[in-house]
Amino acid sequence: MSDEIPFFISIVNLLILLFLTGFTWWYARSTKKLAEVAKAELDQLIKERRITAFIELTKLLEQDDIRKARGTLIKIGKSGKQFKDWSKEEKEEVEKVCYSYSVAGILVSEELIEKDLVIQGWHDSITKCREAADPMIIEYRRERGEDFWNGFENLYKMAKELTKKSES
Repeated sequence: MSDEIPFFISIVNLLILLFLTGFTWWYARSTKKLAEVAKAELDQLIKERRITAFIELTKLLEQDDIRKARGTLIKIGKSGKQFKDWSKEEKEEVEKVCYSYSVAGILVSEELIEKDLVIQGWHDSITKCREAADPMIIEYRRERGEDFWNGFENLYKMAKELTKKSES
């Protein structure tokens, strides 16, 4: 009988070990499936947030007053008018453009919006506006720091890069 107890304990231990192995396998598999589902949901949420951010940015950039301001800025750029001769209203219009494109640049740099969506959609306007706004940006950076409207600067560099690629 004394031989039967260790044998019985060995069998019980083996059954417990098999049960725990099976449970561990099942738990790991379930956890993996849950992780895959959670990742898919997170990816979908990120995609939806990026779409929402893009829609909101489009609303900002396509507001009538912002579009008008871009037209004013491009007209100033084509005229060659010196910054010291810009009117107060012209400066305010240019500020709207620089601010709106700076916001866009920040969203792109922080990867909250797909870079290609913004750059392909507005690269011509970004390039023309940044070059036309250069006198104001230079002056404002002297007064407010070199990183003033840096988002716009980054967006401009990306737009120039796209232009170079399309010309090649």
